[in-house]
Amino acid sequence: PEGLRRDHIRPVESQRQLLGMTLSSLRRLQVLINQSAIDPLTGIHNRRKLLEFLDAQVQSATTAGPGLHVAVIDVDSFKDINDSHGHAAGDMVLKYVAAALSQSARPGDCVARCGGDEFVAVLLDSSRERDAEFHHAVRSNLNRALHAGGLGHIAVNLSIGFAAFNGQLRTSSQLLDAADAAMYNLKRLTHSRAFTPPSFSIPCENTSHG
Repeated sequence: PEGLRRDHIRPVESQRQLLGMTLSSLRRLQVLINQSAIDPLTGIHNRRKLLEFLDAQVQSATTAGPGLHVAVIDVDSFKDINDSHGHAAGDMVLKYVAAALSQSARPGDCVARCGGDEFVAVLLDSSRERDAEFHHAVRSNLNRALHAGGLGHIAVNLSIGFAAFNGQLRTSSQLLDAADAAMYNLKRLTHSRAFTPPSFSIPCENTSHG
């Protein structure tokens, strides 16, 4: 009968609507999860995700041994870039720096923007040589991205400080503080020598290696 068929159809339609609502809710939940772990401007990890990742790697390094390195990266005179070229150009510079760091990292590494113009990279199974390779790759990738994006006229310089997990540096905060100190020490050395780096040069200082 026609009424019976309609009665059978209604539960099916209700189930479909419920399923659609469930899938929509799951998608919204996934978006919220991604937003909590991803920096909205650059699309790389944010500070929260970086700290979660680093804490886990520190726990592993305690038993697995050396090879865990942290790099703190800062865009030199970023305020001047914003003032001279506009905030839109400044945002693009940050995106290109993030892309260069991501391209230079290896699978398993973690790259994050921790606020403003400061970035952090956690490098696994690293060494002095690997740190130097990372530094040169960032320089090359950033140079290429800036020119391809029409920002080759903007001098973008980075200061990078490294720290390695060892007997003295055994926690996430110790590693980040040491790498941050190395980065700022490099800035002081650069300024005290009245050194004017060429466009796209990325000074690099290794510190706290065991």
